[in-house]
Amino acid sequence: MFLFQLGNAAALPIMAGLLAARLPQTATLILSVCIFAPQFVVVAIAPAIGRRAESWGRRPLLVLCLLALAVRCASFAASSEPALVIAVQLLDGISAAILGVLVPSFSPMSCAALAITIWRKE
Repeated sequence: MFLFQLGNAAALPIMAGLLAARLPQTATLILSVCIFAPQFVVVAIAPAIGRRAESWGRRPLLVLCLLALAVRCASFAASSEPALVIAVQLLDGISAAILGVLVPSFSPMSCAALAITIWRKE
């Protein structure tokens, strides 16, 4: 989870700086769409993610979440075209939906057991 947040947190602010330098007149509009669009994706696909988590398990969905993050960051590195930035930002909605559904499914006991296992190995 920490690595996901580390990779995800800086992506949009860096792109915001690039867009503000490249397109100062429309950067605010583009960034507002980049903030709101993933939230609509989360609302649309979260129920399906919950159903898939029950049938597929959590691991394949977490891999999909990290894959979407990697594709998003690579696309941001490759281009700063406004239409592509908005389209790629929708991948953040996929990642957010997966994490939003799966993180509450991790019980505190399983997290504590994982922490104890890691502690004992050191």
